[in-house]
Amino acid sequence: MLRIVITANCLRYDIAAQLAKWLPGARIVTGTLPDPENTTATNHLRVLLADADLWLSMGSAEESLQILNGMSTKKPAVCRIPLIGFAAFHPDVCFAVNAETGKATRQVFNSAIAVWAYRESFSAKDAAALFTAHNFKALGYFNTWDSSVTFLRDAFAASDLAEDFASFFYAVKRQGCFMQTFNHPKPLAIASLCRLICQRTGLQPTNQQCVEEGSSPASRLIWPVYPEIAQNLGLASGSFDWLMNGERLSGVDAYLVRTFADYQKQGIAPHALQPLNRDLALLDRVLQ
Repeated sequence: MLRIVITANCLRYDIAAQLAKWLPGARIVTGTLPDPENTTATNHLRVLLADADLWLSMGSAEESLQILNGMSTKKPAVCRIPLIGFAAFHPDVCFAVNAETGKATRQVFNSAIAVWAYRESFSAKDAAALFTAHNFKALGYFNTWDSSVTFLRDAFAASDLAEDFASFFYAVKRQGCFMQTFNHPKPLAIASLCRLICQRTGLQPTNQQCVEEGSSPASRLIWPVYPEIAQNLGLASGSFDWLMNGERLSGVDAYLVRTFADYQKQGIAPHALQPLNRDLALLDRVLQ
């Protein structure tokens, strides 16, 4: 029996689901990224790897080597896989925390515009008026393609699939929007990545079907490509239709009503909602 261990971010579930469909006789185990400072987690990972034939890891070469050097048993073959991220379709998405508690928002992905509007005590109706082409342009949302390509190319360069970036990118780009949000590829993109993994590691899939939409935990969240951003990218269409934890929200108003209510249920005071990976000063200048 082929035994595979996958250590990665939440993408590990999608990769595991795809490979399980292609390799029905394999035993596939997933785990979080290696943490050399966590002895218990490291030892647990070594136990998993001692029984594995192949280790697919998003960790660095140094981290992988450190884990393997601590093993006295048979060591698996290693294939370092890239972190897939591409923000150009969803440049408004950000993380946010309650500054008073340090806890992240319950809904991990947030709209930066919505976070700013909540901080300013806007109503959902008034906040919806901020979702305009003028504001998107001023916030730089129309200028993220090149940096997104660079991020993805660098991620491949840091992995064992460095030579496969062009074939991956050209394949997924033909799909139009190939991301569900900035760090969750759609199923067809997952399939493209897994084909490259199979080619690099010598795995022989018994079928080449793609995992269906909605078959992984990540598929419970799909962020829309806003119409103005879709037009800027030359996509056929865009929308303001969200899928949040399996709930479909149609329109900016519906998204904002739900999101603001969720912040309130978490006890987050407007002044305490803090956007991460976002220039708050720029949001102030553009949206005031």
